[in-house]
Amino acid sequence: MLGLVSVCLASVACAPSARSQAQDPAVATVQERLSERDLAGALAACERIATRPARAEWRFHVLHEGGDLAGALAAARDGLEEEPRHPGLLANAASSALALREGTLAERLTAALVEIEAAPGEPWPGFRERARSLRERALGELALERRAEREARRARIVSWVGLIAASLALFALARSGGTPR
Repeated sequence: MLGLVSVCLASVACAPSARSQAQDPAVATVQERLSERDLAGALAACERIATRPARAEWRFHVLHEGGDLAGALAAARDGLEEEPRHPGLLANAASSALALREGTLAERLTAALVEIEAAPGEPWPGFRERARSLRERALGELALERRAEREARRARIVSWVGLIAASLALFALARSGGTPR
């Protein structure tokens, strides 16, 4: 339930930036298709957006609207390849990574957001609060991820010890020529 709430809250803040909406006629087509709930048409229209970061931001938005969080994350990461410090793509990718419970990736993305947050100016109103919130959530998710890895490692060790002990017991029993009672 908490994950669903997080996804819903993230969707409020993942709209494309004003920069990605400016002066590209293909954006109007994407917006029109989205308003008609024609996600396939909106996604196809995204491919006509001129710049890769803007195209990635709109693809993220369309895929996120359609519930494809993994696809949305991939779209944001595609745009980050060209513009690694794009605050909107970083925030959107971090939100998706958190929703997908990818703590290591979310931590890395939010570390970049914190660097932007420390710089003068603010990309949009409320950016600093969102960056801090995403960072806090990412660190929490990373802690859970690491704990799960430790627990899995411990379970593997216990299993191996049990298997070795059982094997040694069977070996000893076989050498003694006895049968279990």
